[in-house]
Amino acid sequence: MKNILIHGLGQNHKSWNETIKFLDVLCPALFKMSFPNSNDYQNIFSSFSDFCNNQEGKLNLCGLSLGGILALDYVKKYPEKVNSMSNHNIKNGLDKINCKSLILCGSKDKANMKSAKQISQSIRKSEFKIVKDSSHEVNVDNPKELAHIIYDFWKEFL
Repeated sequence: MKNILIHGLGQNHKSWNETIKFLDVLCPALFKMSFPNSNDYQNIFSSFSDFCNNQEGKLNLCGLSLGGILALDYVKKYPEKVNSMSNHNIKNGLDKINCKSLILCGSKDKANMKSAKQISQSIRKSEFKIVKDSSHEVNVDNPKELAHIIYDFWKEFL
């Protein structure tokens, strides 16, 4: 089983550096994997899917923003490969998610708080957590708190 953190559009795999100090995870470099077509979502998703499909066992996915959308699309296409999913700001296809899910929102992320709560209510096996002292980039603003929340969520799968 692998734990995978997926960065957002304005970030790269190094954006998780402070968080991974507290977790045993993989952090794919989405735009390097999908180069030279890293501005095309389908190409990024295809490269991400190949990365995930090459991992042994089931996956625990945690995505931020664009990473959350990739995680959602991956779990819809390959539900048998996913143990759990933690997402930040996604909306479509929530009724198709049947794995245990953690929806996160930064305490200062006022623009996304309402939708994050709605997303959590729309997924059958979901749980909603607020990452204190952080805005939209929870992995940058409070990596230690984020790591603790993710670890607590994933520990039943470890």
